Amino acid sequence: MDRAEILAMKPGPELDALVAEQVLGLCVHEWEKDARAVWHCGKCGEWSAYLPPWPPQDPYSQIILYGWQVVEKMHKDGYGVRLSDKSGATGSWWCYIGDAGAQGQDAPEAISKAALLAMEKENEPHTTHAVQG
Repeated sequence: MDRAEILAMKPGPELDALVAEQVLGLCVHEWEKDARAVWHCGKCGEWSAYLPPWPPQDPYSQIILYGWQVVEKMHKDGYGVRLSDKSGATGSWWCYIGDAGAQGQDAPEAISKAALLAMEKENEPHTTHAVQG
């Protein structure tokens, strides 16, 4: 997913799933029911004899309590995190994680998008240029 696609996302389950998987390293479970009527995840192998847990992941892009978990994880991983409130002409929240920045209508949205952008930058292929002499 590129920068424009991340910035265009709305807060909600799709953005939350990306944050859970790409930023926090959690499994976004794909629950299936087997012949014994036991639910299991086809990705990580976790199982449950009851209905799959709902919601499938925490609302990182919607509720600041969960958004702050993203801030703590990124800080623990060595990223600088800056968050500014709804001031200025845009009336939006801004979050910078490392040198990746994003805005949102609410702080959790800005945090989630900035974290995803920071991970995208980290995963970009690095090119080296031969020095001609």
